[in-house]
Amino acid sequence: MEQYCFIIITVGPDEEDDDYRAWYECQHMPDVLDVPGFVSAQRFRLQEEPENMRRYLTLFEIETDDIEKSMRTLRQRAGTSLMPLMKGAGQQTAQRMVGRAVMPKLTNTP
Repeated sequence: MEQYCFIIITVGPDEEDDDYRAWYECQHMPDVLDVPGFVSAQRFRLQEEPENMRRYLTLFEIETDDIEKSMRTLRQRAGTSLMPLMKGAGQQTAQRMVGRAVMPKLTNTP
C-alpha cells in the first residue's frame, strides 16, 4: 500500500467565521476521512500570514494502491449528501497538493 499526503492551504478573513470553522473541522474533515484510503487529518494555522488574513494548512494522510481513484472519489462526493459543502468554502482554497511518500515516516521515539 502506497502512502500519500494531501495538503490544502486555505486563506480566509482575519476574523474567521465560527460557523465555517465548525463546518470544516466537525463535518468536512470527517466527510473526507470517509473516502476510501484517507486515514488521518489535521489542521494547522500557519505562522506567517498576510496582513488581515488567516492561513491554514490541512494535512490528510492517505494509504492506497490507487491514488487517482481516491482523489476521483473525493471530487465526486464533494457537494453531494456524502460531503455537503458550505457556501463560499471553495473560494477560500489557495492551493492543493498531493505527494507520494518516498521513504518511511521517521519518528522520534525514546
